[in-house]
Amino acid sequence: MDIKNVNTEILKQELEIRNLDTKILQRELERRGYQTFNLWHIADVKHKYKCDNETAMDVLIDALENECTMEQVNMAIDIVAEEKYELKPHQNLL
Repeated sequence: MDIKNVNTEILKQELEIRNLDTKILQRELERRGYQTFNLWHIADVKHKYKCDNETAMDVLIDALENECTMEQVNMAIDIVAEEKYELKPHQNLL
């Protein structure tokens, strides 16, 4: 297959994905092990601040990759796993 056909096939696949319903895409991510129950959207930022879509996405990325945010999520995972579900950590993590 030549490069033109490869690029055409990739474009077709991308267009098919874009036409999928958001719920279908969410279910596929869940099937692959991702938590999608509470996804954040640029609308969450734009509701509070005047900005374009690109800036709103940058705000979300920076907020969710923030060291404090990630530390809080990991601490919450530990609390829920150990206290609610009584899970024991792997030995190499003790």
